[in-house]
Amino acid sequence: MQFALAAELNHYPGPSHILTVSDELRLSDEQRAATSGIFQRMEDAAKSAGRDLIAAEERLNRAFSEALVTEAALTALVDDAAELRGRLRGIHLAAHLETRSLLTPEQIQTYDRLRGYGDAERKERQPGHGHN
Repeated sequence: MQFALAAELNHYPGPSHILTVSDELRLSDEQRAATSGIFQRMEDAAKSAGRDLIAAEERLNRAFSEALVTEAALTALVDDAAELRGRLRGIHLAAHLETRSLLTPEQIQTYDRLRGYGDAERKERQPGHGHN
């Protein structure tokens, strides 16, 4: 699942990828430490939210496998899973937002180049663009 693709393709790098290319970006010690902190908080929150999402999907599956699903139950189960998926995506996107605030415009430009995110490629990857 690409929870943060909208951020990634629009110049909001994620902490994990920033740490991977930290030498090329010439991160300061402060930037590296702050990025590590963002990553750790994101990872902890995402693991917890991910467990909750898996449990919600298991409840939905169980309702069908045990033939207990009703229209009302289905709506509640799907809404619960969707809310948890949204929370998980929000965790990832928030980490990208926070990470960008640590970087200089030059570091963001270098990051985009290292990841292969040119303007043409970004437009091609955006929803609603490109080939069907």
